[in-house]
Amino acid sequence: MTFKKFFFPQVSINKKNIIIEHGKNLAQSSPIVRINKFIGDIIDAQVINPYTLEAHEVNTEIENIIISYDSYYNPHNLIIEFIKLFPKANLFYLINDYNIPPYSTLSNLLVERKCKVISSFEKFHGTFKYSKMFTVNLNCIEYTEINPLQPHKEKNIPIYWGRWRNGRLKYFDKYFYNMHLSCSKGNIKKFQKLPNFNKRNIVFLPTLNEKTFSEYSYGLYIEDEFSHDNYCYMAARWYEALKYNILMFFDNSCKNTILKSYYNIPKFLLVDNRPDIEERIKSPMDIKQFYSKYTKIALSEKMQLIDEIKLIFK
Repeated sequence: MTFKKFFFPQVSINKKNIIIEHGKNLAQSSPIVRINKFIGDIIDAQVINPYTLEAHEVNTEIENIIISYDSYYNPHNLIIEFIKLFPKANLFYLINDYNIPPYSTLSNLLVERKCKVISSFEKFHGTFKYSKMFTVNLNCIEYTEINPLQPHKEKNIPIYWGRWRNGRLKYFDKYFYNMHLSCSKGNIKKFQKLPNFNKRNIVFLPTLNEKTFSEYSYGLYIEDEFSHDNYCYMAARWYEALKYNILMFFDNSCKNTILKSYYNIPKFLLVDNRPDIEERIKSPMDIKQFYSKYTKIALSEKMQLIDEIKLIFK
């Protein structure tokens, strides 16, 4: 079926499932970009940048429209006009961050159309009246089997990689001494506002890659306070640590997440403060026995996710 040419016919939409990605100020290194591709491959979906919606010719009946990630910067007028062309299409909101419900300009239409949510958390930190939520482990896609690199762990100093989050502020303050920290340039200034920053000996690094990941032996796992009581699965950085054989120390506040996960984390890796980490590093444990099990679990979680996504769109 060919629809009236609402858009300038430059690129054709010819798949029944489409994912409208966030089109601005979203780094290609962002996990949601990889999530879009992962799900797109499973359900044979076409991923579309919303800023190019006017340059598309629609040549098929669209069954499922997935809005992936949203913010003030999205061109909501284009997205809304596009959605209204397909009144029978199922609407989904795909998100891996409980702090990011659809922006108000878009959410009214999504609520009206009984939008379903695909998320990696149990509930939003805010209000969004979706019709149904599918809670699945979107984070586990970060684990992939790679050819084992020969250990050349040059740095025993712990590394933390991730964004600035207000809900982690007290943990940043507690642990961020003699640390290497990988974050975006935009977040560096936020971390520099930590108390007594000049005495903390923090080294900032750009986004880590396979080579730089392989240089580190130890990492730090902390989570938002909201996540302590609202399960969000193990974070993406856990699966990256498994991938690159990095030993992760968990703040004890993460116990609920660990208990709800498939992972039996030994007490040796549970810490309360920065000196605890220093003591553990002096007497390192052999992680092979644990991580060989953990990687099998991660692969199993990934296969389970594939089955769950297929079932959602069956």
